[in-house]
Amino acid sequence: MSEMDHLNPTKKAINDQKLVALRAQVDETKQIMVKNISDALERGDNMEELLTRTEDLEADTSRFKKVATVLRKKQWWNMCKSRMTLWLVGIGIIIVIILIIVLSSKPWNH
Repeated sequence: MSEMDHLNPTKKAINDQKLVALRAQVDETKQIMVKNISDALERGDNMEELLTRTEDLEADTSRFKKVATVLRKKQWWNMCKSRMTLWLVGIGIIIVIILIIVLSSKPWNH
């Protein structure tokens, strides 16, 4: 006879209840672990998507920086051209004023 046969029915029922409770806990733990693994895999997918977005953003940033540098240089040259034009116009006006003054006084006619 086995040891279980010697146990009274009450102890056997208690042991069966403990076994059922233990199996329920194991099943619950298994479900939690499956969910955790599923969540981890989903986060991994999210991380891959985030990594892809980050790489795209880095590429966009690089392109933006290049375009911004070219645009800044172009604007700087346009500003230089504008200033040069203003200086030339100003010098031209001064020369015209001087010529008008000199020609209106006509010192060589006296």
